[in-house]
Amino acid sequence: MHNSYLSKSTNMNILFMFCVGLFFLSPYINLGFFLHGGFLGVCIILLMNFKSLTPSLVSGFYMKSLLICAFVFAYSSLISIFYVADIDSRVSSTLISLLAYLLVGLVIFYSVIKDNQNHEYVCETLIKIFVVAMTLNSLIVVFEFIFPSFNYLLQSYLIQPTKVEYDGGLRFKGLASAGGANLSLAHATAAIFALVLYSNGKLNFVGTLLCFSLCAISIPFVGRTGVVILGVGLLSVGLMNLSLSRSREKLKGLWKTLVIVSTLSTFVIYIGYDQLPDGLKNYSLNLFMNGLEGLIREGTIIVLLEWFMEYTDNFYELFFGIGNMSGSFFGPGKDPGYLKMITLLGFPLSLFFYLFIFFIILKNCHGKNIHSYIVPLVVILIVAEFKEPFLIKGYTARLFWLLFCIVCVHNLTISRKFHFKGLQSQQMMN
Repeated sequence: MHNSYLSKSTNMNILFMFCVGLFFLSPYINLGFFLHGGFLGVCIILLMNFKSLTPSLVSGFYMKSLLICAFVFAYSSLISIFYVADIDSRVSSTLISLLAYLLVGLVIFYSVIKDNQNHEYVCETLIKIFVVAMTLNSLIVVFEFIFPSFNYLLQSYLIQPTKVEYDGGLRFKGLASAGGANLSLAHATAAIFALVLYSNGKLNFVGTLLCFSLCAISIPFVGRTGVVILGVGLLSVGLMNLSLSRSREKLKGLWKTLVIVSTLSTFVIYIGYDQLPDGLKNYSLNLFMNGLEGLIREGTIIVLLEWFMEYTDNFYELFFGIGNMSGSFFGPGKDPGYLKMITLLGFPLSLFFYLFIFFIILKNCHGKNIHSYIVPLVVILIVAEFKEPFLIKGYTARLFWLLFCIVCVHNLTISRKFHFKGLQSQQMMN
């Protein structure tokens, strides 16, 4: 690709991929001082494409994004003041993160795509980087479990989150800033994308086998949410490929690969099951072995259902929200993303937000293969949002907003070009 860092040199290409990988994993590095890996990656990407920074900042897309974020902040602040409550700092930090994601996407768009409009190639490159980053992180997670001394050495160079303890043998996080449901979702998404890349001829069989197997095997060591998401993702990819006009050879190859990698991953986990600590088995695997009964007995589904049934009787609170991201109208905060959005914006605006975002990206995912990546990602995030607000925070959210920005701005650019050519043709005719 001409006039971009993807064609200047191999070193620039490697640097770009490394920085995007840092952006996705965002490790908290301890060098005697705190170094945010994600922030470092973003800064280098912006410096590499400094000429594209100004067009990105003054673009109509980014200006509208700023206005929407400003409205959300002002709205939530006014509601908080009305209820005589403190302004939730999580709102501003989340909005700033979203604006940063969109800025990175715009800079990549103006640096790489604008010359030849090959947005699908760039989206696939970003997805490949995401898959490689999560595969490497999965390998590190497996090594952390097998070699406790390696885990201790690695984590000594990383700053540990204060909320969760990751060195007790229950959950691991590799190079990522945090583990748990957030990271397990990313590993599961990467495994699904490996299959989609293979079905589109963008990843060979060996690469697919390696990426899918490592990501799938690492999930129990990271968080159990990824197990559910992996199943949802596989189902969505299977149904999507059946509904598309794929050739029999492609479908046969995809299902054959899916059976092989799933069987291999299950076999590896099975033969190593007895070697796992009892705490890890009970936490990540046993609840799935008894089907729906095991899931219900574990309790998480019951708790989620109870949380979604605990609505306020105050109509105005439900309609307008209470201006914070607690996820609860009374008592301790709740985790589900849908509940956090309702307490922030109220039910009508929350519903509009989700429908608007998913409608926009699905409407604009034009291209030979781009829909095959976007559709499973949207399905995964719709389900994952029941657990936590993964649409607006975390590893998978970073990829989603990069793709959202690129496909939407690309479509706007194409539409304007056709409109401009149409005006020129009318003027010539007149």
